[in-house]
Amino acid sequence: MDENKEYLVPRAVRSRMEFFPGFGIPEILAVGAGGAIGFLLQYLFSFLPFPSGMKPFIKIVTITLFTGAPYMFVKQDMFGTSLYTQLKAFRKWNSRTKKYLYVFTGRSER
Repeated sequence: MDENKEYLVPRAVRSRMEFFPGFGIPEILAVGAGGAIGFLLQYLFSFLPFPSGMKPFIKIVTITLFTGAPYMFVKQDMFGTSLYTQLKAFRKWNSRTKKYLYVFTGRSER
């Protein structure tokens, strides 16, 4: 048998395990951690002296906010980038020195 066979791999093959497109194990861990923090906060908020009609609303908002925010933060779009990776790229881009070719002062340029 010939051991030097070449195989063609399609471009759309992902190298990491994903449950949904763009949503894998790191995303589930981030959403789970956010949900746990939200659960603890809503438990702590239940001891605060809010009106009785307001407590269920506060509990639902804290669970939803702390579970939904990490989801939006780590969910990847069709290009494979998330809000987290875009913010990291922006920070890296913003830290570089910039060269300005024109200086605008008032109405004219120098």
